[in-house]
Amino acid sequence: MFLLLLFIGIFLAKPVLATGTLTITNTTGIIVTGDQFTISYSTAGLTSGDIYYIKAYGGVDPSTSQIYTINGSQQLASSTSWTNFPTLTIGDNGIYSGTINAIAPGISGNVSLKLRLALVSDTTKQVDANSTTLNIIAPTPTLVPTSTLTPTPIPTSTPLPTNTPSPTPVNTNTPVPTNTSTLTPTPTNKPTTIPTATTAPWPTDTPLPELTPINDPIPSAIIGGPPALTPTNAPSVLSVSTTTKSFASYLPLIFIVTGGVLLLIPLILTKIRK
Repeated sequence: MFLLLLFIGIFLAKPVLATGTLTITNTTGIIVTGDQFTISYSTAGLTSGDIYYIKAYGGVDPSTSQIYTINGSQQLASSTSWTNFPTLTIGDNGIYSGTINAIAPGISGNVSLKLRLALVSDTTKQVDANSTTLNIIAPTPTLVPTSTLTPTPIPTSTPLPTNTPSPTPVNTNTPVPTNTSTLTPTPTNKPTTIPTATTAPWPTDTPLPELTPINDPIPSAIIGGPPALTPTNAPSVLSVSTTTKSFASYLPLIFIVTGGVLLLIPLILTKIRK
C-alpha cells in the first residue's frame, strides 16, 4: 500500500499553478528562421514583490523544444535548469509588463509559441501563458556566384619563319692602295732675270751763250776807303756742265751693280738653308 502511494506521488504530481495570469501581447512582425525575435508579455493577479523566472519554448506541433530563450549570449533550451533563465519582479497590484528574446533555428512555417513563469523561491509554482502561433519564414537562399571558368586561350602555333638563303657574299677584293710616295719637288733655282739697264739718251749740250766781258774799268781805290777789289777768274759755266756730265755717265753702272747684289742675296740664303 505504501509503495502504491509513492508511485502515484512521483508520476502523477503536477506543478502547482500560482494565482494570476501571463499573457503574450505582441511578437516581432516578420520572423526569419535563425533570426532572434522579441516577445512582449504582461502579468496580472500575482503577488507584488514576488520574483519569477521566465522562459520561452514551443515548436512545430507536437514539439515544444524547438524555440530557445535568449539570456545574454546564451541560447537556453526548455529543458535547461531554471536558474539559467532571466528573472522579473512583480510590481504593485500584481502587474508586470516586459519583453523576452527568443530564437527558432532550423524551423519554418506555423510554429506554436509558449511562455512560462516559475517562482524563484519555489519553482514548482508556475504560471503558463496561452499558446500563440508564429509564422516563421525560411531565409532566402543567398546565391553564391559560381566561378565561371575562363577558357584558357590555346596559343596558336606561330609558323616558324622560313630560312631565306642569304646570298653568298662575293669577295670583292678592294685593291690596296699602293704606297705612292710623294716626291717632294726639289726647288729649282730659276735664273733671275737681270733687267738690262737702259741708258737714257743724254741730252745734247745746248751751247751756252758766250759771256761778253765787261770792259768797264775797275774803279780805282777810293782815297781813304778799303782797298780796291781785284777781280778773280770765276769758273766758267762750261766747266761745271762738263763735271756733271761725267758723273751722270756712271749712274747706270751703279744701278746694275746694286741690282745684281740684291738678286744674289736670295740665292745665297737658299743655299745656306739646304
